[in-house]
Amino acid sequence: MSQDPNKIQIAISKFERILNKHDSIFALVVSLALIISGTFIGWYNNKVVPFSTNPIGHITIGNSRLSFLANWDGADYISIATHGYKTVEMSSFFPLYPFLVHVVYIFVGNPLLSALLVSWVALVGAVYFYVKILKQIFTIKTNKTTIVPLLFFLLFPSAIFLIAAYTESLFALFALATIYYALNRKYLLTSLFGLLCTATHLNGVFVVILAAMILCEEKVKLSRIVISLVVGSLGIIGYATYLYNKFNSPLGFILTQKSHGWFSHAYTELSSQINFFNIVFMFLLVVSSIYWWKRRKSFSIYCLMFLAIPLIGHQFGGFNRYVLMAFPLQFMIYDKFKKNPAILTLILCVSTVLWTFTALQFMGGYTGS
Repeated sequence: MSQDPNKIQIAISKFERILNKHDSIFALVVSLALIISGTFIGWYNNKVVPFSTNPIGHITIGNSRLSFLANWDGADYISIATHGYKTVEMSSFFPLYPFLVHVVYIFVGNPLLSALLVSWVALVGAVYFYVKILKQIFTIKTNKTTIVPLLFFLLFPSAIFLIAAYTESLFALFALATIYYALNRKYLLTSLFGLLCTATHLNGVFVVILAAMILCEEKVKLSRIVISLVVGSLGIIGYATYLYNKFNSPLGFILTQKSHGWFSHAYTELSSQINFFNIVFMFLLVVSSIYWWKRRKSFSIYCLMFLAIPLIGHQFGGFNRYVLMAFPLQFMIYDKFKKNPAILTLILCVSTVLWTFTALQFMGGYTGS
């Protein structure tokens, strides 16, 4: 029995209105589209392309067909979620993500599924706040108009980690919420989400500093800015306290980084480690910093902070993944070319190709960053 085309059109139009009106529903639909398409690409590719032979590059958790979403660091996070911090060497992985995975695991009973559920729910929240920020910065009125700039985030070359058993989506949620509330001068919520940032990832320190600079630009009282800095730092302070009590090593999350290659190389070796993505991202960070300097100095300085990562750590490990959180870089690309649809389309096409390449590399166990 054929359906009335007019009724179908009416239903589609109604759905579009709902998506345009409700940010949360829009975020859910967009996130599901990314999760489904990304997972399908990985699952199908792994049927025909051999997995990496690296023993930590590709792992199997139980009999799950989604284990390719927990390669590399994903396995470590799941191990901490199920067994806790057994050695100080594990302390380089910050606690909030595995803690939430553990909580979900109590009810779900499957560690991999628990990790993915945390990541996927967090992704919805991250998209929600990203859209909110886009609307505020660029005075966008409808969700439909945010799709293109939003894709610069979701299809960023290293954005595959947003749907994997990694901290990226959770960190993005807290970081974007921190930025959003700072832009709206809500210093208490800024402080709270800043705390969650520093409990999720070491780079949360960057976000807390960014939030303080934004509050300063928004002419919030100095006492409130100080509160946001102090409260925002409690995540990392609390973690250091835990490590002191458990391993007598409050800075274990820094000291153990050598086992992951950090602080182990001479500066002269950086040139031999650098790859195509590193070069492109460093160039874009510099350009973004220059672009935002006269528009919003907080964004400019925030971009420069990411350039300090390889300099401080003496390597580029994880750099491509970390730059995903340099949101002003993505904002810059859209702002610069928003009046030129042809260039925007070209950039999105290139980004999609690079995203697919990185996705296949990660889900095949060939790269973890």
